[in-house]
Order: sequence, then C-alpha cells, then structure tokens
Amino acid sequence: MMNCFLRGWRKNLLTLICIFNLKIAIAQVQDFEKDFAIVNHPEEFLPHWSANEVRASTSRVFQANSEGRFGSKALGVQAISSFNGLIYFKTSTDSFKSPKLAFFAKSKSNGSGNRPVLLFLSYSLDGVNFREQIQVGDDNTFPNRNSDFQLFEFLIPPDFQNQDMVWVKFEIRFGPGNGSAARFFMDDVGIFEQDQEIDPIQVKRTKVLTPYSFRMDFNRNIQRPKIEQVEVTDNLLMDLKFPSDTSLIFYTDEIIKDLTTVRLSNLIDSRERVTAEVSAQLNNEKISLGKAEIIRPNSIKLYFSQYFSPNTASQTTNYKVNGKSPSNLELLEENYSALLELNTTLNLDQTVLIEVENIANDQTVFNPEKSILKFQYEDYIEGIFASDEKTLHIQSALPLSSDEVEMLHFEIEEFPQFNFKVDLEQEFQIKLQTEQPLEEGINYTLYIPPRKSNRGLYIPGSSRVFVYDITPPELIEVILLEKTKLLLTFSEKIDPVYASILNNYKIGDLNPNEALVTNHQVILSWDFIFNAGKEYTLEIGTISDLNGNTSENLKKTFFTSEIPTLAFKDLVINELMPAPRPGNTLPNVEYVEIFNTTDSPIYLGGLQLANSRRVSILPSAVLDPKAYIILCPRNQSSQFEQFGKVLGLTNWPTLLNSADQVKLLDNKGVPLDSLNYSVASYGSSAYASGGYSLEIINPFLKCYLPTNLKVSRDAARGTPGKVNSVFEETPDLSPPKFLNAKVIDDNTIQLNFNKVLNQDTRNLKLQINPHISILEIEIGDTPSALLVRVDDLIKPNVKYLIRIDNLRDCSGNLFEEKEEVYFVLPDESKPGEIVINEVLFNPRTGAPKFVEIYNCSAKFLNLKDWKLANLNTSDEIANRRILFSDDMIIEPFSFLVFTTDAAKLKQEYPKGKENRFVEYSSLPSYPISAGNVVFLNPDEDIVEIFSYSERMHHPLLKEKRGVSLERLSALSPIDDPNNWQTASASEGYASPGYKNSQNFDGNTNMGIEISPKVFIPEAAGEQPFTTISYKMEQAGKIATLRIYSPGGVLIKELCQNAVWGESGFYLWDGTDSNNRKVRPGYYIVWLEVFDLQGKVTQIRKTVVVGTKF
Repeated sequence: MMNCFLRGWRKNLLTLICIFNLKIAIAQVQDFEKDFAIVNHPEEFLPHWSANEVRASTSRVFQANSEGRFGSKALGVQAISSFNGLIYFKTSTDSFKSPKLAFFAKSKSNGSGNRPVLLFLSYSLDGVNFREQIQVGDDNTFPNRNSDFQLFEFLIPPDFQNQDMVWVKFEIRFGPGNGSAARFFMDDVGIFEQDQEIDPIQVKRTKVLTPYSFRMDFNRNIQRPKIEQVEVTDNLLMDLKFPSDTSLIFYTDEIIKDLTTVRLSNLIDSRERVTAEVSAQLNNEKISLGKAEIIRPNSIKLYFSQYFSPNTASQTTNYKVNGKSPSNLELLEENYSALLELNTTLNLDQTVLIEVENIANDQTVFNPEKSILKFQYEDYIEGIFASDEKTLHIQSALPLSSDEVEMLHFEIEEFPQFNFKVDLEQEFQIKLQTEQPLEEGINYTLYIPPRKSNRGLYIPGSSRVFVYDITPPELIEVILLEKTKLLLTFSEKIDPVYASILNNYKIGDLNPNEALVTNHQVILSWDFIFNAGKEYTLEIGTISDLNGNTSENLKKTFFTSEIPTLAFKDLVINELMPAPRPGNTLPNVEYVEIFNTTDSPIYLGGLQLANSRRVSILPSAVLDPKAYIILCPRNQSSQFEQFGKVLGLTNWPTLLNSADQVKLLDNKGVPLDSLNYSVASYGSSAYASGGYSLEIINPFLKCYLPTNLKVSRDAARGTPGKVNSVFEETPDLSPPKFLNAKVIDDNTIQLNFNKVLNQDTRNLKLQINPHISILEIEIGDTPSALLVRVDDLIKPNVKYLIRIDNLRDCSGNLFEEKEEVYFVLPDESKPGEIVINEVLFNPRTGAPKFVEIYNCSAKFLNLKDWKLANLNTSDEIANRRILFSDDMIIEPFSFLVFTTDAAKLKQEYPKGKENRFVEYSSLPSYPISAGNVVFLNPDEDIVEIFSYSERMHHPLLKEKRGVSLERLSALSPIDDPNNWQTASASEGYASPGYKNSQNFDGNTNMGIEISPKVFIPEAAGEQPFTTISYKMEQAGKIATLRIYSPGGVLIKELCQNAVWGESGFYLWDGTDSNNRKVRPGYYIVWLEVFDLQGKVTQIRKTVVVGTKF
C-alpha cells in the first residue's frame, strides 16, 4: 500500500514539475533566433509556436535572416491572394496580475504594388475556438514599403487572464489595393505585466575617455537630456555633449573613480517613449586607452583614462598602430595624453587598430591587459572643388558650426604661399578664399584640420587631393586589346555616367555592345572583328571628366597594328626638380625629364607618370632615340620650351619636397622606371632647399642604384632637356657595401647593404664566427637586405663576424671579402654605462646646440626608446624627446651627438666626427644661461641630470657663445661642478663625436697628484686649469685642501672638512677666492687629512702658474 502511494506521489510530483517548467518556458520572450522546423499547424516550428504553412524559402511563413530588430532573425510572412498567414502562440497568464501582450512588427516593400498587409489578434482557451478579435492599427499600419519596427502592446482580455493555458492567434491578411502585398516581420513577442516597461532604453557600453570624461552608447536613438537629468556619484557633472543620436559624452569636475555609477532619469527616445531610469557603472579600475584623435594622416593623439606614469608611457615599443610602433612619441603636459608620429601614412576608409600595453598609472599600477581601440578612419568630407582660381568649397557630410570652423587653419602641403580666409557658407559647406591663384591642372594636397560637428563629434584631420581643372578630357590613344575589343585612354579620369553610354561611341554606323569604364580608360567591345593593319576612325559624342569639363565630337583615327612592348629602363627618369625656388635661372616650376635609352622612337601616349600619391596620363607624343623630353604642369609648359621638347600634363602629380617615389608606368600600370629620393639625396639641406634638381649619373644602368642620383652641378641648378651635368657613362663597378645588421629575434639576422642585391641567393655562402649553423638565407623586405636564419641562439654582447662569399649586387659587382660584416645582440644597460659627456647650450648665431653621450662600457647597448628631456619649473622631468624608435646599437667606448643641424654643426666644428651626428627636427629646450639636460633609458630607472650654468665656464673665458662644457671623467658624478670644464680652444671650443679636449683618467697612486704641474690660465689651445686628484686607502676620511702663495698667504680654499671617498679630484683654474687671476709663479697645494682614529696627515706639493708673453 505504501509503495503504491509513493509511486503515485512521484507521478504527481513529476507532472507538477513539468507543468511548472512549461509555464516558465512559455512565459519567455520569443526572439525567433533558433532554427524553424518545417512543419504545419498543429505541429510546432518552435516550442509553443505553430503556423498554417511554414516554408524554408521566403514565402508563406518563414524565418527571416537579418530582418530582426538588431540585424538578427525574425518571423516573416508573405500573404498572397490565396494565402493569409496564421501564427499560433501558446502561453500562460496565471502568474501575471494584469498581463499584456507585447511585440515588435514592421513591413517591407514587395514588388511594385501598393497593397498593405493587415494584422488581426484573437485569443483562445482551447486552441480551437478563438474570439475577442481586434485589428492591430489600421489598413495603413503595415504598408507596402520599408518601415521600421514598432512596438505594439495589448492588455489580455479579462476572460484570458489567470489561465494556465492561453492561445494567441496572429492573422496576417492580404490587404486591399493593387499588385502584391507587403512582407510582414515580427520579433520579440512576449507576455508582460501591464506596468512593466517594454524595451526600455539600455546602455550598450560605457567608456572612460579621459580622467575627466566618459561616453555612454545606447541601444537606440535618444533625445538630448538636460544636465539636470544626470547624476554621477561622488562627482559633479560640468558639461554634456550629444555627438550622435545614440551616444552622450559627459565631462566631470573631478577624476572619475572606479565603479562610478551614472543615472539618467526620464530619458526619451526618438519616438517619445520614456524610460524612467537608465543606469550604468564606469569601469576605471586600471588605466586604459580612452580615445584616439587623428590630427593628421601620420599623427594621432591618444588619451588615457587615468594619469599615466611618464616612464612607461614614453616608450614607443608600448604602442602599435596597425602593427607598427610609432616613429616618435611626445607626452603632453596634461599627463594623460600622448602624440604619436607614425612611420606610415593612414589612408581614409582604412581600419585603424591601436594597441597599447605595459602602461602604468601615476601610482605605478599597471594594466595587465592590452588596451585596444579599433575604428574606421573617416573625415566626413563628401568632396572638394574649386569654383575659380581663388576659391575652394569643401562639402561636409556633417553639419558644422561657424565658431568652430572659422578658427581652423587650412594649408596646401608643399605650397606655404597659400593662406586661406575661412567661411562657413552653409552648415554643410566650408568656403576657402586665397589671394594666391591656383594653377590649373596641378594635383594639390589640402590639409583639412580636425574639427567638431555642431553637436560636438570629433572629426579627424586629413589630407585630400584636389585639382583646379577647367580643361576637358582628351582622347590620347586607341589600341587593339583583342580581336573585338578596343582600349581607349584619356588624359584624366572620366565621368563613368557619360562614358558608359554606348550610343556615345561609333565606328562608321556601328556602336559597341559593352563599355567597361575604369578611371581614365574605357574598354569597348564590338560585334565585329578588327582587321590587322587597317585604319579605323572612332567618333565620341560627349565625354566628361570628374570636374564637369566636357569634350564633344571627338574623332580619333587609329591603326590596329600591334604596339611593341617597352622593357624596363627603355625610358628613364633622368632628372627631376621636386623643390624649385624663385629667383633661380630655371623656372619656378616642378619638372621631370625622361630619356629614351633605346635606338628606336617610343610613343608616349597613354604612359603614366606617378608619385606616391597621384598618377597623371601622358598625352600623345613621340620621343626619338637618345632624346630628352621635359614633363611639367600643362599650364606651365611654355616656360620650358627654350630648353627642349616639352610635354604638359593635366593633373600634375605634385612632387613632395622632403621625400617621394616617382614612377614611369606603361598603359597597363607596369613600371618602366622608378626613382626614390629624399633630402639625403641632395647631400645637405642647403641643396635640398636651394632649388637644385636631382640628376641621374648613368641612365644606361639597368639596375636601380641610390648612388646613381646626385644633385645638379650646373650653374643653373638643373639641366632640363640636355645632358646631365653629372653624366658619366662609366658602368657601375662599385661593389655593394655593408651598412648595418639588426637582430630580428633569437634566430634571425637582417643584413643591410647600400645597393640592390642580386635576388638569386642559391650560390651565396656565409660563415659566422663564433660558429653558428645557418639554416636559411633569403632576400629581406627590401631588395638591399638579406635575412639569415640560424640554428643556435644568438648570445648577447658577442660580436659575430660574417664571411660572405658570392654576394653580388644587381649589376653583378661582387661584395669585397675584406669588408667587415658583423652583428651583435645588445646587452642590458646599467647605470653609469652611457653618460652625458658634452653639452653646447649657447651656440654662435645660426649654429645648433648639441648634446653628446658616451658609452664608457665594454658593452654593445641598444638606445631604442632612450630619451632626452629637461626639467620643468617644478623640477619634474618634462619635454621628453625619444631619440630612436627603432634599434640603434652604440658600440663600446663610442660617442653620439644629438643636434638639430648636422651639416651646420660640422661647419662650426670641422674636427667633429659627422658620422656620429644624429639630426632631429627639435630637441628639448636648453636655455643659453642655465638649464637641465636629462638623459633617460626607456623605463626611466636610469636617469642622468646635468644642471648646467654659464658660470661653470672658466672665469677667464670672455666669449662664451659657441663654447661647450665637457665632462672630465665619465666615472665621476655628473653633478660635481669640478667634473665639467670649458672645452679647449685648440679643438675649436667643442669636440662633438670624439674624445673630449678636457678629460681626466684618474689617479693611480695613493695620496694626491697634480696634473699638469705647470698651466697657463688664459693660454689658447692649452689646458687652462690643473687637476688635483686624490686616492685614499679607504673612504670616510676628512680633508681640507687649500692653495697658498710661497709666502703663506691663503689664495683659495678648494674644500674644508670634506668627507672623501676612496678617490676623486678638484680643479684649480688659477684664480683666487675673488675669481681674480693670480700672479705667475709657484704656489703650494696643501692638504690635511685625518681619519676616524684621529690620525692627521699633511701633504704639500707645488704647482706653477704661467702666463702668455
């Protein structure tokens, strides 16, 4: 009996559990994300859901991908004249006090008709008999056009409340009208309490942008709240921006703490629906990357969520932009932002990935995770056009405010003479006006500075190319591609709308059957076969360029003979003028000279001249054998006619002054010649800015050699249209030379050479000493580099010598075995191994300052991310300047000099070792009277601070300009004034890049030593002081050191009761205690030393002060 009872109890309990679980299941919101079963009612396509006809295709009742509220899935219905959709939803209402049905629905266009769908609701207690039918909305609620989801809410009729089981029927009917009916979609269906807020505004994400600002993103469009609607715990809200319909940016009075709560009350969405409260917590426990602002295409400003520790934030290796470390990094004064200079230029519409790691906050707390920002580079510019030669119009995709725009500084890169007056014509259009007229046909690059929309959205800075173009396109060339296809080449990019009209083209009475338009070219397909060698005439009705300039009634007669293919270097870029200068003999116009190296004439029409930014099409012309032609902007061609044959180009690719790549391409884009140049190609910045051209030495070399390019020697500073002033037909016989090596990882070395190498490495042999087995040798990322992979781990601070056999350059010249090739894995640096060694802070007029460092260790050390800096008014390290963003190995006992003009420094100090000079655009500020030079390693746990003053110079030095201070001993403290002395006159008052003229190697004997024993304080070219060095058996002795006259008169006290270490030194410059020069003669150096045991020792020695006669 008991067993029967238990069995019955278990059965009833199981039934109750099943019913309870059913209520939970059917009360959930249905989002239609799970796959539908293809079944018909009463079978269920989803649990508790059925329909009269479910299909896998997009007809009847179906699962609609990407049609849900957030691009997710939805339920779809296609009603037709013979089919109305019936959807059945089984649910429960007994757990609700006052239940309501809520769902989202929309319609989409289907065909060309105007027929809507109609939606009706009804309810049932048994799933068979439905009543209480109502129409949702009216006949216009779900029209045959694309609409947005709407929320629909209906109270459940009283008869269907507090029920274990209720069926809801959705009937989607074929509505009145013409043609096909709209498609219907439904999403997120559920039962809720009457007062429950359906689909409240939600915070999708929060982001702390800076220590004083954060952003909130919402799940849909909202209306701008008032600042009074926002509450931030333990903080005061100062401002609020509404940059987009789904985001807000908040600015606070105090630093944002971790887990700060933000509450917004009565937030209204775009459909006037109110959410009573929206709240979120801000996560600012660890420092992280807050936001990035692109200043220029090669410059990004980063903001952090907390104040950072400068020693961690100032290392370029901690930053990656699209996988590459920046070339330079500047920490800004606010101490939570940094400016990055990039190695490569960002392109518009490019995805930018910024990764930051190993950054600590100002409390030295690190974020263990990598901080990442990923975004699309957009400048929201729809177009730039020149309405006349002095007016530019910029069309913005976002509305702007005049207060913001009219303060902006626009500039044309490489053309500083343009100054713009800025006006906001309309909120979407900026007008720029200049007094300097634009030249027609030039590709100008306009720098558009960062700005904000009228709602406060940051818009990145960018560069955009524009052309002042009033010349219609020309048909340059027609060639036969295939038996039925012609390739048309125009002088510039053409409007694809006109160019795609088939009736625009005809040969005789025939039109093409297809036109494929790509930039400046059109491929026409015809229904007939072209006969070889026959003459045809192509007529074109109307063709337009992208600036609206139109050509009409064009005719071109052509032959269908095969055009010979040009080989590499048949045409050579023989000379170019990237930076002309007014006042020179030659025109103040850029030009490129082309030379035909062959013995046959070459047709130039359709060839392309390109630089790193733009391409220009060459018009019809023939270049005779061994002849020159000058390419220049079309509207300036008359200025070059006196120099020879000229070809003016529309849309001239403006050459960059500092560095660029110039290419000559055939009509298919295949390179015929390529040339790279930089300021270094000129040999000095004076030539680079002096309006000189760059000339090819030997145009007949088939191999690209950087050494084949030199600055013009001609008196006119260029030789357009004639033989180059540097021309030599001598073949390339110079062997490749080793430049440097870089250890890529523990098993890979890159060897860099000065010339392009033979790309065939099969016969190449290398031997490494100390021995390491070589696994593989291949050409590196550049054609002048070798990648060597080895079997063993590379040891630090070992100089590996490499013997190279059978290495040739692209001209076949063999690498000379006698040249030393080596690589080294640098060691870890320790304090005192690299020191500040010499400083010139008060240069002569026009000369640069410099800071010299010295590696006084026997180790190879890497200077990557080491910095120069100074101290601010609070004696904090500031104005850090990263010296090298890539590996830079300083050899043992060697020097490096940092300056802003290496060429000028060499002129000022001819004995200086210019191969040790490193030039920068700027250095930290080092005032001429007094200041601080700070030298730091990447982690800033090695710090050298040299606090200098003009008073540290020799007191008898009258002219201090152009005179450096030199460190006497690298081993003695940097802050010891006796360790610094005026540079010797015999070395020109400075010794940049080599051993200091004033130096001290230390005392090797016990007691004191005087060196030199005779000195002349005011003698030019001599040491104007004497060094009194000491060496004790042990540290801690108390010493007094004085200078006396032979008669016993105290001249100068160098120290009194000083605690001495084991060794050290003092300087006497031949002056008395009032800094007056003493008389020539003998003087007594008197030393008294006593130890802790009371033992007193006195030492007397003499020194002679001489004089000039």
